[in-house]
Amino acid sequence: MTTESPNIATESQAHGPGPRAAHRLPSGLRAAEPVRARSPLWPALVGLALLLGAGGWSFAHHQQLAATVPTDESLAAAAAAMAKDIQPGDAAAVYPGWAAAQTWRLQSAWKAKGLNIADHFLQSHPPDPWDADGHSRLWLLTTHGWQGKLDQLGWPGKVLQQVDVGQGTGAVLLEVPPSKTLLDLRRQLGQGKLDLEQPGGTFAPCRFDGQQFRCGSDEWKDVRGAWNEVAGSRHPCLFIQSPADKMATRLSWTIPTPPAGTQLAEFRGRIGNRLWAVRSGNEGTPAKLRVRVGKREVVAVDVPTADFNWQTFAAPLQATDAGQALVVEVRADKHAWRQVCLEARVLTDKPLAAPATAGGLGIFAPQAAVIAPAVALPVAATPAAGSMGTPPPAAGAPAKL
Repeated sequence: MTTESPNIATESQAHGPGPRAAHRLPSGLRAAEPVRARSPLWPALVGLALLLGAGGWSFAHHQQLAATVPTDESLAAAAAAMAKDIQPGDAAAVYPGWAAAQTWRLQSAWKAKGLNIADHFLQSHPPDPWDADGHSRLWLLTTHGWQGKLDQLGWPGKVLQQVDVGQGTGAVLLEVPPSKTLLDLRRQLGQGKLDLEQPGGTFAPCRFDGQQFRCGSDEWKDVRGAWNEVAGSRHPCLFIQSPADKMATRLSWTIPTPPAGTQLAEFRGRIGNRLWAVRSGNEGTPAKLRVRVGKREVVAVDVPTADFNWQTFAAPLQATDAGQALVVEVRADKHAWRQVCLEARVLTDKPLAAPATAGGLGIFAPQAAVIAPAVALPVAATPAAGSMGTPPPAAGAPAKL
């Protein structure tokens, strides 16, 4: 029996290392386990949290919308709440103004009482006490939860009634402070007189057609009351633009005698650029308002070309001003695009039983009959109304309404 000598190399040793021996690790080392790729867990958890958060926010947002966005049913319910107690002399508005949808519901409510809402609907946001003057009460159709923001409105009258119909919608009845207006330039436009300055310093009269003063074929020379974009919202005011560079549009009235028990208090108002005048702020020069009572100047206001604010003014009046001429002039050294809106009134010291502002906004309704005669101002000559001088150059031509 032959025994293999341990000193004799095996075949594998004799012929060199085999395939398995070639990959043998050095002594003392062991082969590592295969590495398997593993994704971390936290991105998935973050993604899930974001998804759940977005879903929760979306649900909460839709719940909030469901509670504050008016539905057809809620708007109808608010209009019905108003319709139960609409009275002559009531004005209406939507609060906030940008939510003035389905106003036909208010029109229907006013029409059912034999009233026309067109001359009693305030378009400004927020509702403006100045615009409501002459009305006895103001109905607010509140939406989007704005009934809870009445304190921000700062209304000078009392809250008379509040109705909440859900979906952030309701009806609020506000007291309008008694009017002290003896003469309102816009609502009593037909009681005044309009003249346009001509080359050489003369003035040409314009014709009043029952609604506005017409001054020939150039409509932008006409003076009229209308809703205009001014001071960041829509307000009723007199549209005025001077007829040419350095020439005036002149309006004049006679200051009425106040009723017994009251006295003349002040001439108060505001003037501002129309929206398109602001957008053309690089055109023209500041519009200049000058007001005289008799022979004394009581108001001097310059309206910057790119300004979008009300420029307010107030001038005290004297008892002897009754029967005096109230003369308003607007001019600009360069008149192109200098379109301004003016609101001004003669006020008494106490509320009036029959204020000049009663009966609506004086825009859509026919003008009342003339009560006081127009002021006749002395002029050197009065050219024919059709001869208005040279129109402005095309480069600065004012926009037509």
